[in-house]
Amino acid sequence: MLWAYIVVESIWLGYEFIRLLAPFSWDQFNLIAGGIPLGFTFSTWIFFAIRYFHSLNKFIGVIGSILITATCVFLHKMNKRRYRIRPIKTEFAILFTFMMIFFYIFTDKAMLKNGRESCGTIFSDLPVHLSLISSFAYGSNNVNFKMVTPFYLGANLCYPIVPDFFSAILVACGGASLRISIAVPTLLLMIALLFALHYLFIQYTNIRYAPELGIIIFVFAGGVGWKWFFLKECRDNVNSNLSHNFCPDKETFWINSVAHFLFPQRSGAFSMPICLLVISLLIQISKSALKDLNSIILAGIMMGSLPMISAHSFIAVGLYALSICCFTFPWKNFSCWKFYIIRWGIFGSIAIAIAIPQTIWLLSGHRQNFFKVDPIWNETEKNRIFGYFSMWWESLGTFHFLAIVNVWIFMNQSQKMMYIPSIIVYVISNFIRYQPGAMDNTKVYLAAWYPIACIAVALYLIQILKYSRKLNPLIVLIVVSLFISFTFSSFVCFYKNFAYCFPIFDQSELEMGLWVMENTRSDSNIFSDGWHSCPPMSIAGRIITMGYGGWVWSHGLDYNTRYEWEKEMVKDRENYMKFERNKIRYAISKPDDRGYNMFPKPDKYSRWIPVVDIGSAQLYRLLKY
Repeated sequence: MLWAYIVVESIWLGYEFIRLLAPFSWDQFNLIAGGIPLGFTFSTWIFFAIRYFHSLNKFIGVIGSILITATCVFLHKMNKRRYRIRPIKTEFAILFTFMMIFFYIFTDKAMLKNGRESCGTIFSDLPVHLSLISSFAYGSNNVNFKMVTPFYLGANLCYPIVPDFFSAILVACGGASLRISIAVPTLLLMIALLFALHYLFIQYTNIRYAPELGIIIFVFAGGVGWKWFFLKECRDNVNSNLSHNFCPDKETFWINSVAHFLFPQRSGAFSMPICLLVISLLIQISKSALKDLNSIILAGIMMGSLPMISAHSFIAVGLYALSICCFTFPWKNFSCWKFYIIRWGIFGSIAIAIAIPQTIWLLSGHRQNFFKVDPIWNETEKNRIFGYFSMWWESLGTFHFLAIVNVWIFMNQSQKMMYIPSIIVYVISNFIRYQPGAMDNTKVYLAAWYPIACIAVALYLIQILKYSRKLNPLIVLIVVSLFISFTFSSFVCFYKNFAYCFPIFDQSELEMGLWVMENTRSDSNIFSDGWHSCPPMSIAGRIITMGYGGWVWSHGLDYNTRYEWEKEMVKDRENYMKFERNKIRYAISKPDDRGYNMFPKPDKYSRWIPVVDIGSAQLYRLLKY
């Protein structure tokens, strides 16, 4: 149970650090919201530093835990500041309880249920996260000074590692299972998310029920997938979630904030609470309501911690910071320039100083099609003239129209100051692609535009009801219809996630992964092409020549060149030195979905001998003689 102690002391570390620097306006919920993700991040860097001297194991877990506990005690004794206690309102308590039950059920379904099952989009992304966790815990990245990409032989790892490295700590140092290492941090981060969302929404408006409705909209807002619900072929298709995939060969740009972002993309769960709290601090700085230096330093540290958690979140909050700084700068009041420049200069200097080493490392790999000017609607819409409108209509439906057009009606100046910078992030991200796929831009929207859009729409709907006379039935019907119009598709999406679970790998494939973990060197590379779950990669943490094509493309790696290289290697597979130069000592023989097997079964005179045969796939060992 050392993993549980590591989790608790990590939260304590983050809590004490936040408490040391937080503004006096922050309450116990803010401290928890920031303490959970920031504590996980600090613990990750502590163990990451230790890893350079010794690989992760339970002894290192004890040493690291003692070091973290000592730091917590030291910070606790330094903390003399009192923080505000905010009473829990009934409506938030009810919503929080409901949401955590909902998240618990989703986590149970999605995170390796029965040790090998998942659902929805988590099914697609989980193997790559498992490969990183297992490679750090006991695989290829456990001892290497230079980290490598498990699903693409020879590629340096240029990916935000904090979420998966923290899980690797729980596995290697704390004795946790892979399921526990993913599920427990995810649930705790959902607590942090709800607290951070609620505080930001209270900053936007103190009208009753608006923050709670904003949280509901944040979780369930979607597009017009309900149109396809009435088509049987779409409704019954297990791959059609009506949120992103509407029907076979029909999908849209947007992804659901929880089902497709926070849970599958682990960086989202880690980064979102930090993003929301940084935005909250930036708003206070811009209002000149935040004058103590400690809080400005805290905002800079939290901002600077983001690149190795989520590069997209760092970009999003960076754009928001630049926008709100320029928008609220006292251009006409020269006497205030010095004070304003000093505050923002301190924030920016700290954030940049911490972020630069991380950014340099992330940009060290040679990746294709990152950061290019190309409107995102070009990917899914053939009609280039009206592509913007049709893309956003299908993605977020009436929510998008309300968030861009209607919400301004009831906004005051303070709310406009919060929302306009997020609109600037929205506009810029319509034209710049941060990764090859346009869908990845949603990570930027979700971090810095979507949350404030949610509370703006929530306030708009409540204000309509408030100003209608005695809750006119027609007005109520219109508001309810609007709400259903942009949430129904997400309700169907979650229903399908709960209703359909699929094995990432069957029991025999799981046993193959365990065999590789127990019987091969951690630096052994394995020839494999396109197998999505590939247990030697996901369970054993070994490097394979090439994994699932979608990951290769989204990470900007060269799929076609590697595919041709693999075919050439197979043609000369009896050439021992050709494989040994790349430390390829094993090969997987498995037909793909079309029945094509790149590495067919060798004959009895081959250097490749079978070591594991599970029927659907075989593992071969390369002999020197």
